[in-house]
Amino acid sequence: MSYWRVIIPFVERWIIMDSNDRENRRKDQLYWLGVNVTFYRKLKRMSRDELAARSGLSSSVIACIEAANVTKDHKTKTILDVADGLGISPHLLFDFEKGDTYGKKTER
Repeated sequence: MSYWRVIIPFVERWIIMDSNDRENRRKDQLYWLGVNVTFYRKLKRMSRDELAARSGLSSSVIACIEAANVTKDHKTKTILDVADGLGISPHLLFDFEKGDTYGKKTER
């Protein structure tokens, strides 16, 4: 049996598993981004409409970011606009350690 016949199936599985893992991680990060936006919006006692007005976005965009089941990638400018509207540093929206399933804590 050839060396490549043995190795290639393992490499193909590794590539598939790696892309699935990356996709799952991205979904998890988008979920926690939405959780963080909701947290800081409620902390500031703002409605979605008020945050939308302050950030120059529509309330449907804010709702899309906050929705746990929506895994749409958002432009960096959109996230920066949301942070400006909240009056916080953008890095706070990307603090996933509290709930990141790939980090230390695994429960939501």
